[in-house]
Amino acid sequence: DYSVGLAASVFPQLHHMNLQWILHHPFKFAPYLSLNLPAFANSQLCSARGGDCFYDMSSATSERLDAELPFEVYSIANTPPALGFRVPGIDLPKTEFDAETRKKIELLMAERGFVVFEGQMDLSGDDQVRVSEYFGSRKIHSTHGVHPEAPNRHIFRLSNDESRGIVGVGPQWHNDGSFLDPMFSHVGYYSVHAPSEASGVGGETWFASTHLAYNNLTEEEKTYWSGLRSINSNGGVVHPVVYTHELTGRKHVYLHLGMTGAILDCSKRRKQREEKGDDLDKLGTDGLVLLNKAQMLQLFNRYNDLLNDPRVHHKYRYRTGDLVVIDNLSVAHKADGSGHKPIDGHGEDHLRIVHRSTVGGKKPFHPDELLPGVRFIDMEGPNPFNADGVWQPGGLGFRWDESIPMQN
Repeated sequence: DYSVGLAASVFPQLHHMNLQWILHHPFKFAPYLSLNLPAFANSQLCSARGGDCFYDMSSATSERLDAELPFEVYSIANTPPALGFRVPGIDLPKTEFDAETRKKIELLMAERGFVVFEGQMDLSGDDQVRVSEYFGSRKIHSTHGVHPEAPNRHIFRLSNDESRGIVGVGPQWHNDGSFLDPMFSHVGYYSVHAPSEASGVGGETWFASTHLAYNNLTEEEKTYWSGLRSINSNGGVVHPVVYTHELTGRKHVYLHLGMTGAILDCSKRRKQREEKGDDLDKLGTDGLVLLNKAQMLQLFNRYNDLLNDPRVHHKYRYRTGDLVVIDNLSVAHKADGSGHKPIDGHGEDHLRIVHRSTVGGKKPFHPDELLPGVRFIDMEGPNPFNADGVWQPGGLGFRWDESIPMQN
């Protein structure tokens, strides 16, 4: 085994120690070495990942987290504080998590947004479904088209080569399953094939903490946004623009930049609730105002700017074999544009293939104190609110920036 031989040659006096621990704490041993460890590792510690280094030396600055789990977990280097964590050294097809372990991982995801299970080179489609069902409702919920090369009907196969997967998905900030009530609780992204670094393709996914984004709102904005309700353009599902995460009690912001048909300002309902108590459901549209185009543009651009802030997001570069699982109510995400560039005759080093799996939500955001009992509004019918408000049904919804792709 190459790695065992490497450990014996580089750390002969430490052959009895755990190799994974050594590799994740390399600079503790730098004084004993006469070589430039990062340069040596980057040139030598390579496996069958298309020439990519199997150990990313940038992760040497990450820290081990005290998660009280039966395996080691680490923060992810170069991310905002408390965003993401990674789990090296676990073979998921051969590992079963007990109920307590699942609960702890799920809470850590709620707090940090996403987990990366590294090095899953032999993860089948059935394995991915099984692991995904550790979390949330523990029931896979598939709503997508099935590509001919997908390993099973629950896997949404994505690629930059249409013969290998579905192309052009998710270029704007969003949460998956926004057309459902409840939305997906967790989503898995398995990197079947990542582009090589030399290709320049990238193919990253951006993950943003919607809790950190909420914290960056002004107090005035927090009050205003808490009275807004988003109506999905494809199905009419109503979601609050500010919500509280069930597991953490933290507040988050929500907006789907590619599939929102209208925004209702329900702030007048607060006063009506104080005056009329539980009779709000008898008020019809009274006190509900649709945002007009100028207000929508301001809101969408502000949300985009919040999540584009490097203090709240991480641009994650996949390696072949990474399984990323996100808490879909803790982070928003978008595909990097580089991952949508057609392969155009380039070789396998440009190819990106990701398998997505989605877990059904546990319960909706509701009950809503400002819209009691309202979970859907018919977007296909006529606008029942103010005539100057934006009312845009259809697959893509409101076009807040005509210059950018909006496919979702």
